Amino acid sequence: MDELAEACGLDPIEVRIRNEPTADPESGRPFANRHLVACLREGARRFGWEQRDHRPRTRLDGDWLIGTGVASSTYPARRQPGSVARIRFTSEGGYQVSIGAVDLGTGTWTVLSQVAADALGVPVHAVRLDIGDTALPKASVAGGSTGLSSWGTAIATAAGTFRNKYGTDPEDGAEVEDAAPKNPAADEYALHSFGAQFAEVQVHRCTGDIRVSRMLGVFSAGRIINPRTARSQFIGGMTMGLGMALHEHSVMDPRFGMIVNHDFAEYHIPVNADILDVDAIWLDEVDEHAGPLGSRGIGEIGIVGAAAAIANAAYHATGVRVRDLPLTPDKFL
Repeated sequence: MDELAEACGLDPIEVRIRNEPTADPESGRPFANRHLVACLREGARRFGWEQRDHRPRTRLDGDWLIGTGVASSTYPARRQPGSVARIRFTSEGGYQVSIGAVDLGTGTWTVLSQVAADALGVPVHAVRLDIGDTALPKASVAGGSTGLSSWGTAIATAAGTFRNKYGTDPEDGAEVEDAAPKNPAADEYALHSFGAQFAEVQVHRCTGDIRVSRMLGVFSAGRIINPRTARSQFIGGMTMGLGMALHEHSVMDPRFGMIVNHDFAEYHIPVNADILDVDAIWLDEVDEHAGPLGSRGIGEIGIVGAAAAIANAAYHATGVRVRDLPLTPDKFL
């Protein structure tokens, strides 16, 4: 996209906006909520894009060449079938919400408790969430940015069934179990999350050393259930994208078919010193097509586009277009 923009004499954001589609090219279905242009414009405003000289290799700070780049992000918003939630009320313990989900460190304990409390209309402290046990009602796997949408929908559905059956003053031992229904909008629309990634890099003109001095991600992912955990997850994804861009590379031994750099001593990933100014924000929205939560998954969308934005920024800094990741110094020299 950036090479097309350069050949046409257009700003990289402008060429993306001019080619914004109305339907998913893969399925032909219309997009339910595609706000990529809003992400690009808001990111450009916050990142200071209007100050950019679009000619490559024009900014120099001492021995460091400086460039900025942008890339778009998209990831499908899916909901896996089969998740079941159980809600039981006891006068001593309040509402016990059980589902065989897992927390990989993404905040599942927190957000599912919030979802249950909101769906039941009670304070969070009145909910006791049980997850992470195969003895609990079955749930889909944690993957593909589907966890909260799949498990949260099952809990919201069970909460609705519970309230319809028992009202707001349930008897001791009241219990229901219900499954998440299929999302009918999935057959009518293309459901995706979107984002715009911005990066500023510095490349040393003598050594080819590359550093990412600034990153900004602006995302469209429906309702954000918990802003604090969501921002952490977005930034974590962007950090993974930075690792993809600059560090991560698996080396295969062709004699034995083995990966030889299979530990943290040899396989490089970003550390604190590599992550300077990184920020993530999102559009304030609710996706009415995504289900009762109005949210879409955010596990992967932070990764998508980050490496491309860094690579485009590196070209803008140096005038050297590198197409093979990671962007190591030798490729610029």
